[in-house]
Amino acid sequence: MALISGASAATGACATQLGADPLDDESVLRRLSQEFFGKTPSAFQASGSPDEAARRLASATPRSILRTLFSEAVVGPVSAEKVVLQRHQPFKQNALTPEFRGRFVVEAGRTVLVGVFQVNFFVRVFMTIWFGCIAVAVVAAIVEGATQPMRAGTDWARGLVSGLAMLGPALLMGAAGAVFVHFGKRLARGDESVIREHIERALGAPDV
Repeated sequence: MALISGASAATGACATQLGADPLDDESVLRRLSQEFFGKTPSAFQASGSPDEAARRLASATPRSILRTLFSEAVVGPVSAEKVVLQRHQPFKQNALTPEFRGRFVVEAGRTVLVGVFQVNFFVRVFMTIWFGCIAVAVVAAIVEGATQPMRAGTDWARGLVSGLAMLGPALLMGAAGAVFVHFGKRLARGDESVIREHIERALGAPDV
């Protein structure tokens, strides 16, 4: 029971850090979902044709971190059809840093870089699997607690203990995942603005 109460306390604390009511499970899940799957649409005006604008941005952007290992920079491949940018900080790795994905288009006769800021696709897949496994474990614990007494011919208390024994590790995994999200997003708090400023400097126009 100490294990269960400890896991519950950790989950509640993390919910408070995420800015939600610790007792509001729906709010916590909605916040976690927004952290992983939420998108911030953005558009940046540029002079010249899409190809010319892409060349200016590419010339100001190292293609990979291998070209700027020991200095901070916004890096990534740039072409008129595809732009992928992220902030590189030496000796600091954060899986939850946002990346900008977009392309150059012509709208109303003006060249515009349109795209979204979002967490990397593979990180979203990994954390979806992580929390999916936790959900399966919780369901399995409930089923075990409900059916174990009937299978073994024992009283309900034994089933409750068996179910709680399975539920404890799942709650701990959930708390660990939520804490990872919280602190990862805190570390990445200024990354989006750094990428925006880099794009605006390279293109010579504010975002729209």
